[in-house]
Amino acid sequence: MDQFNQIDNVDPFLSQPPLSPPPTNASDALALPPLATYPSREALLEAIQSWAKARGYAFTVGKSKRVRDGRQKVYYACDRHLVLKPHAGRVRSTQSRGLGCLFSILALETPSLGWEIRYRTEAKFNTHNHPPSQGPAAHPSLRRLPITVQNAAQRLFSAGNYSLYN
Repeated sequence: MDQFNQIDNVDPFLSQPPLSPPPTNASDALALPPLATYPSREALLEAIQSWAKARGYAFTVGKSKRVRDGRQKVYYACDRHLVLKPHAGRVRSTQSRGLGCLFSILALETPSLGWEIRYRTEAKFNTHNHPPSQGPAAHPSLRRLPITVQNAAQRLFSAGNYSLYN
């Protein structure tokens, strides 16, 4: 009951959190992250994920490899990129969120600057083939806890130092 003796049908524990506001400019939705350099691969991933989260998509590691001089090159792709191909001879009951989206960027390890974001040259890698998602919960990679929080939780768990089977 609220202050006017009316029943309040909204349960704060069962209601969904408000969605983040969509980008004000339609051209900004599903846009490429800004070109920048980062001190570490983790900092780069955190920056591009926060950029993508606000615009209705998420990144996953598409592939990575070492270039000739030993530096690492990582392709970060839209998490809706993978399309499962059927295997010959057997039928599997699987699901995939993949839509064949080719949107991706390149991250290159540089000797002095850390990690640098680069755009891929072909236009097909710069656009999505789907609309933005309704919220960050639609992306498994955005539902993970940050590394610092995971480490803090592990330290707290280890601090108890007890066993269930003493």
